[in-house]
Amino acid sequence: MLIRLHAGFIRAILQTLVLSSLLASMGCAGASFKSGASPDQIARDERECRSPSEAHASYESCMRERGYVVVDGDQIR
Repeated sequence: MLIRLHAGFIRAILQTLVLSSLLASMGCAGASFKSGASPDQIARDERECRSPSEAHASYESCMRERGYVVVDGDQIR
């Protein structure tokens, strides 16, 4: 019984740490917006702009060329 509580406690702490790390990293990320774009189109454009074969200086410039407004994570708050 004591070992189960201990393992459950450790699992809860690890889950909290992972969730906290994810939330913290999301605060640093930016977002891209395009009026009228479907979720599928946004996902496809993001995937293509992140592709190493894409001949653009950066993800942001690629998304801007496709008509998106790219916002820094600090501007979203």
